[in-house]
Amino acid sequence: MKITNHDLFLSITPDKHFLEAKDTIYFDGVCDFVELHLGNRCTIHKAYTKSGEVPFEAVHTHKFTTVYRFQPNHDSLTIEYEGLFDRFKGYGVCAIHKHCVELSGFGFFFPTIEKNSQLERFTYSLEVALPNSWRVVAPDDRDIQNIPEDERRFHFQNHKIEDILVCASPDYKRHHRKSLTMILPKLDPSVAKGMLKDFENSVDLCTETFGKLRSGMTTTGIVSPRGEGSQEWGYERGHLWVIGDLFLQYACANDWRFGGLKKSLALHETIHSWIGIGVKMPIYLAEAITQYCEVVLTQKIYQEAGLDRRYFAWYEERLLEKIKEKDFAPASLDVTDDHYAFWYLKGSLAFYDLEKRVGRKRLLLAFNDLYQNHHGTFLDESDVRTALEKSLDLPLKRFFDHWMHTPGYKPLH
Repeated sequence: MKITNHDLFLSITPDKHFLEAKDTIYFDGVCDFVELHLGNRCTIHKAYTKSGEVPFEAVHTHKFTTVYRFQPNHDSLTIEYEGLFDRFKGYGVCAIHKHCVELSGFGFFFPTIEKNSQLERFTYSLEVALPNSWRVVAPDDRDIQNIPEDERRFHFQNHKIEDILVCASPDYKRHHRKSLTMILPKLDPSVAKGMLKDFENSVDLCTETFGKLRSGMTTTGIVSPRGEGSQEWGYERGHLWVIGDLFLQYACANDWRFGGLKKSLALHETIHSWIGIGVKMPIYLAEAITQYCEVVLTQKIYQEAGLDRRYFAWYEERLLEKIKEKDFAPASLDVTDDHYAFWYLKGSLAFYDLEKRVGRKRLLLAFNDLYQNHHGTFLDESDVRTALEKSLDLPLKRFFDHWMHTPGYKPLH
């Protein structure tokens, strides 16, 4: 069974962090029963088909979602529910800044067949109702504020579910750079200038490293603070690049340093336009390669002696602390698991280890080859390994088995 279409209507009250939803879900045939995952912060009020209401029950609860079982005996099902969202709870709906809401079908809020909906392909028709003072920007970069209400419907054909993104803001400035877009809230000019410079540096350096970005392979980064600048939160989506202004204010006030280390806020998610979006691959590999590249390209941006070594030493320290508590192989974890230390830290240290064998220049050229030869495709781990083996003229099975499929931390070189 698969979902063939969603007609999803959302009414958002941003200031109260509240949403109401009506989702008609179409299936590829009549279903005796269906199980759907819905975010734990949502409450279902009603489920029905053309024949009338249908019974449902909660059969299981995961970390972020609850599994509901329905008996529609029909090829479509309408669910009405309401939910709460806040700044940093979950991935589905998030207030980026006091005037900006991000809505994404990826992960743990909107009804899906799988607990991890990231790799599902749905067709969505999405309609969003917001207060009149708010603007809406769709993934294809259309400002729909002046489009008649009866035409404010977005059709996302054959997009991955994480590409369904709406960002709402009453006042923003839009900056275009190459084939990516950045939307900024109304910021202090010096703050906006600093962010734009960071963004431009990131795009230029990625182009220099991986090659020209191919059409239609743009990405989105959302970066927001979870504390007073102590942690960043970013992820990539469809066609927009958005950043919360509180995090910008912190960065500018602290000379773009976090934990004493110079940092680009734009770089990680920009790299994903090439690695992870441009060339799709298992997410643990995409994050491992991207985190490694973020460090070495950060070194190029700031030209600060030893910055890369200090980053990797810091990653090593954090990883060793984590594995005292629990230890996993990166490839064994799902996006809903506690994966950060193993995908990002251990993953980047894995490629830092490989760099010691082949040299940084050769390794970055291999990533360039990866993008140039495989953009627009999906590679599984064995495909990525084969591509890198060809570029580096080196067998890498032991490397991948050791780093991606084995717990613990023990560099090979």
